[in-house]
Amino acid sequence: MPMEAVLAIAKVLQCSPEWLVGEPELVPIGLREGKAPYAVKVPIAGVVPAGRREASLPSQGPLDFITVPDGIIAEEALQVRNGCMSPTIREGDIVFIRKADVATPGKIYILEVLETGERTMKRCKLLKGRMAFVADNPEYSDAVYCVSEVRVLAEVTGWLHRER
Repeated sequence: MPMEAVLAIAKVLQCSPEWLVGEPELVPIGLREGKAPYAVKVPIAGVVPAGRREASLPSQGPLDFITVPDGIIAEEALQVRNGCMSPTIREGDIVFIRKADVATPGKIYILEVLETGERTMKRCKLLKGRMAFVADNPEYSDAVYCVSEVRVLAEVTGWLHRER
């Protein structure tokens, strides 16, 4: 089904496109203003590039603080640097994360590449019976890592799409 059709159906049903295609554990939500003052806030701790084509940026300390949407459990947030995970997560989006050290197929993780120390964001998938971390965007087909090449740092628990 074309992405335009999925987006149109999601708008009518008032649900996320990801939920329609079978990813209910991830919660993409549009940015909303006017949250209750008692809502949980987490630091936007830095920027994460989503692909190996860009050098990763070290944590710069809190860039800002952001309210965690209902239903998402998070310890901090990161801003996405490129489109490796597009159309799921786009450049400029905010991802919410919580610490993790093991991966489950289907979920998205922040990883550290052991050889270079680079940090990146990828989806865990089973490829030919083995776990691998891959980009959602087919233009980044070279961005595949074996389990032995990376260390899992955090699980992406949800994200906010920035309005364009």
